[in-house]
Amino acid sequence: MYKELCFLSVTSSNPCGHRRAVVTCAVRNPVPLNRGVAAATVGAALIAGSLVPWLDSLPPMPVLVKTAQYVVSNPQSVFSEDYDFDSIYMDERVLLIGKRPVLIKQLWGNPSETSTGVVVWPAGEKMSRYLSTKVPRAALNRSNVLELGTGTGLTTIAVEKLGAKVTCTDGDPRMLELAKENVRANGALKNVSFRQLRWGVEEDMKPLESTSWDWILGADITYKEGAWADIAKTISRLAEKKTKVLIISQRRGVDDIEKFLKTIQEHNLECVRNTHTPAEVYMLNICDVK
Repeated sequence: MYKELCFLSVTSSNPCGHRRAVVTCAVRNPVPLNRGVAAATVGAALIAGSLVPWLDSLPPMPVLVKTAQYVVSNPQSVFSEDYDFDSIYMDERVLLIGKRPVLIKQLWGNPSETSTGVVVWPAGEKMSRYLSTKVPRAALNRSNVLELGTGTGLTTIAVEKLGAKVTCTDGDPRMLELAKENVRANGALKNVSFRQLRWGVEEDMKPLESTSWDWILGADITYKEGAWADIAKTISRLAEKKTKVLIISQRRGVDDIEKFLKTIQEHNLECVRNTHTPAEVYMLNICDVK
């Protein structure tokens, strides 16, 4: 079971004592829902969607159809926030992100795909739900967001639906294609652009410097220690005083979070580890970017 996250909040314009955010990690039981009621409810949504297709707030019809199928067959798979590692073998997943169903295509079962970005990992779910439920919508609406290592595109979909203008990046062009397919399927293409960004690579970082980023996001991008220096270099290069950087990652080693913070400090990003909650969620602020 997924129990621990690393929460990094870059708020360089404010001292580390401010803008402290709380990530709730408590696992809630699936919504007790009669399957007949669920089918009728989703059916009503389908009818509403067909009658008012111009409403951008409604998920696309294929997403509603898949949601109906999953709700009727297995309500827990949609409503539970407890991560099920068996889900990485599914070709498609429906996740409830901020009360909105999101349909994600996965490629873990494809023998030609070796990237770990082809499925939704726990940190990706936590990132998307945190931004959709805990961060004021005004903080993301009309903001410029850069996502690092997008993988399936889940986080990009979540923040685009909150009104953000998103640049969705990954070092692997195949992941960008997968993300684009998922973003399109969920009707979130309007304010999203896609770009290859290999962390620390000059030719990839330079074009992104012309944009003033309000947010830089990364879900589970710290799993390879060899990439930490390049991640730090990329953040340092692209973040400004106002930029909020949020990285949520799973702890995989005894001291991997501490080592990552040390790497961050070596790239002139001052880090302060504040505390951790009883739910084993670490909250950290990185201050004084540039």
